[in-house]
Amino acid sequence: MPTRNISAHLKYYIEDNKDGMARGSNIRLLFNSAAPNNYVNGIQLTGNSVVIQTKGSYFIYSNILFLTNNYKRCDQLAEKVWKHVVKLIRASLGTVEDLLLAYHTCCNECERERTTSYTAGIFNLNVNDSLYVEVTSEGIRFEPTFSYFGLTLMEAPPLNDVHM
Repeated sequence: MPTRNISAHLKYYIEDNKDGMARGSNIRLLFNSAAPNNYVNGIQLTGNSVVIQTKGSYFIYSNILFLTNNYKRCDQLAEKVWKHVVKLIRASLGTVEDLLLAYHTCCNECERERTTSYTAGIFNLNVNDSLYVEVTSEGIRFEPTFSYFGLTLMEAPPLNDVHM
């Protein structure tokens, strides 16, 4: 019988990173399963995605810290617009879709050195659907307090329909 408190809260990281800053574009984030205060219950975790084990409506959230003027001015960056996307792979269809999407545009005149991108929503997911997060461009900082992902099952179908 499936559990009803299905949820996860995970910190992000990227491989081969000495200073906690992302480099390049279309970076698929990894979940740091060893980070303190992580929580996973009833969700399968891989290095860069979570796999749904119980069909239902999920509240999904993701937070990223963009450091806009820490190392370089905006006019020195290759990309001026940074993208934060939660992607969904629908197992039954074999399709990938942008589930949640947020943009940040940096500017040289901005006084704030950091901007947080938070995006969230409630979505119907099926068994074996998977979620991952992708960001673009330089300036993404990975500290557990600032960059994280989570989901919680809000409503499951009747027990006889849970694993369909």
